[in-house]
Amino acid sequence: MRAAFSILPFALLAWPLAAQTQELSAGVLSLSAPQYAGAQDYEFGVVPFLRYETERLTVTTRGAGIAVDLVPGPRLNAGPILSYDFGRDPSEIDNAFVAALPQVDATLEIGGFAEIAHPLPSLGDGLFLGAGIEVRTAVDGGHDGTIYSPSIGLRSVQDGTTITGDLSLTITDDRYADAYFSGGGFDPDGGLQDISVSVVATHPLTDRLSLIGLLSVSAYQGDAADSPVTTDNTDYLLGIGTAFNF
Repeated sequence: MRAAFSILPFALLAWPLAAQTQELSAGVLSLSAPQYAGAQDYEFGVVPFLRYETERLTVTTRGAGIAVDLVPGPRLNAGPILSYDFGRDPSEIDNAFVAALPQVDATLEIGGFAEIAHPLPSLGDGLFLGAGIEVRTAVDGGHDGTIYSPSIGLRSVQDGTTITGDLSLTITDDRYADAYFSGGGFDPDGGLQDISVSVVATHPLTDRLSLIGLLSVSAYQGDAADSPVTTDNTDYLLGIGTAFNF
């Protein structure tokens, strides 16, 4: 389930897990995700997540990374990110062409994020407009590149149930594109890699336990779509899980 960590749109885990967050929330998502970005073959696995909140900061897992919100609040959130990119191991890939390509080593990534949220009372109570951006860059090899992920979304909170719709982009530099989408003489450039539309819903089952569901669809663009590595220009991510508020 390595691919799910990198394919998960960052905004899926940026919103609070439930309408009323406690100091500590934890949970797991059971996911169906492509073996790698652009793969036709899918795999199943489990992704854990955690959110710890205090008056001064909030620590949230984002896929295989940790984001520290240094200005937690209802309108503005921002802080650093430490993430881990698992790379691409040919021995774990079914596609013969991609399995014959050089391995992409794992790497640490550092970066930051900023998000804003604004209520929309004219459209209804409990409706919010959000926008954000996340930037990560490799620090010890691997893809050696930088990823930019801007997003915009709507969140509805009604009777404890939260539904978030999100539109996000993945923009990369040439080094990242070369690491993951080159092959067979194809030399990709960086730029817009994909456009993703995602929906996440959380529904409280008890005062502490919530049910979570998500669906994300990513459409590859430009050289990422034209690459021989990409055998399916559309990735689907489907998950269901639970979150527990301590």
